[in-house]
Amino acid sequence: MFILKKGSGFKDVFTLLTGLFFLQTINAQKTVVDSLQTLQDSRVLDIYNLTGNVAYSGAAMPSYGYASANICHTTGLFKQPMKADNATVLSLETGGFKKINNWKYHGYFKHKKTHENKVSWSGVYDAYDDNPFIWADSSSGDWERDEINALIGITTPTIAKKITAGLQIVYSIGSGARLSEPKPFFRYRNIALQPGFSWLLSNKQEIGITGKIGFIKEENELGFYNTSGDNVLLYRLRGYGTFSKTPFVSGERKRIQTEAGTTLHYKNSWKDYQLLLAINALQRDDEITEGIALPVTTGYFTGIEVGGLISLYKGNSSKGKSITINSSSKNGYADDMIFRAESASSVYQRIAINSSIWQLNNTTNTLWQYSFAPVFTFIDNTDQATLTQFTAGILQVTGSINYRRQVSKRILINASVDAGYSYVADDYFSSTRPNVITKELVFPNYIFYASNYIIANARFGINFLPFNKAGSHEVYLSTQNKLSTANSRNNLQVTYSIIL
Repeated sequence: MFILKKGSGFKDVFTLLTGLFFLQTINAQKTVVDSLQTLQDSRVLDIYNLTGNVAYSGAAMPSYGYASANICHTTGLFKQPMKADNATVLSLETGGFKKINNWKYHGYFKHKKTHENKVSWSGVYDAYDDNPFIWADSSSGDWERDEINALIGITTPTIAKKITAGLQIVYSIGSGARLSEPKPFFRYRNIALQPGFSWLLSNKQEIGITGKIGFIKEENELGFYNTSGDNVLLYRLRGYGTFSKTPFVSGERKRIQTEAGTTLHYKNSWKDYQLLLAINALQRDDEITEGIALPVTTGYFTGIEVGGLISLYKGNSSKGKSITINSSSKNGYADDMIFRAESASSVYQRIAINSSIWQLNNTTNTLWQYSFAPVFTFIDNTDQATLTQFTAGILQVTGSINYRRQVSKRILINASVDAGYSYVADDYFSSTRPNVITKELVFPNYIFYASNYIIANARFGINFLPFNKAGSHEVYLSTQNKLSTANSRNNLQVTYSIIL
């Protein structure tokens, strides 16, 4: 408390005004940080995060801007066979949210640079994006990748006190190459338009619809300068065991993907409850061609995904509980132009339950939050030509504790731990015509999914408000670990952020 006594001079008045200014700045920054942490902890019903609808009419988000730097290092051999033994990722990101004349604007821009060590068999942007028509060769080496991701969203003011409309644009580009011979190279571009509408049925009820139209283009090149006289074998995968191989010097591959989808949601509030129901559907269609002057289609891939969620919240951001049930089912079909028939199919089904309870002591600004999250996943990959199939039914259970405490006016600490176990309830593998691809890629991938492992994650951060500077500063250290009987996969991240 500042007290101005009789006879105080200019110096005392200046001290008073300066103190009030910094106190107001600290309180304003605490309000922004508190609101963002409430969303981060999922202590409020976040319609945007759950449905992707940019036109939702939820709780007002504070205006803020941020910039962050992140370094992430991943090691360990408990991985899928076409992923790196270890990788280092450096990223810079900026973004924020702003409301001007009842128009809402939000977005971000991110640049990511990745160095991967000992990547085997991979020759494309992502070997595990469901499409089996990919390139691979038996060489291994280090990769370098550069990616840029950007998003901008605009939401209109409420029309006739009922309707809100918005549009979100997502744009990504990237390129990467192996540093050793042969040198696969990729260029990747993804642009998606996501319009959204929300209609207020009453003060407590809302319905909304979100659409998505996406266009993805991936171009691959392979070049080999033969100095030793050895041939390089390029494997053109067409399924989970089906392939063709040829000695190779150079080549070009192109993948054109289109996506179309929609999400419908309904929200209702009564007393201190909030309920969200949503259903979604998405279809992707890929065409893969080889050659530039005379491109030849090698295959088509179709992916169909449907899902839904139920989310129920009780209480408020200070004291409450929630439960969210989310389910999805993806089916993929590969049509081979050589066989003129379906060559492979895939199924990925998942149901996840996340329950949480939290208590915030507003006097000491101390938060305790407990979460419990069981997830069941079923995977089925089938190859028709080699009669190869593997399945896995996986039950994963994770428990979490999240702790926040305001240790002083300018310093807040946050610590959280996750512990769990992933158990393979059922698995199956069969291959009537085994070959080099089933031995090196398909069977190791099955072993990855059919392995039990322990989950051990931790996160610790400090948020501090400088006395004479604007903005809130955050430093976070986190680690994610999967520990199986034979191997492990460890991830360590350090993030520094400024929130204005």
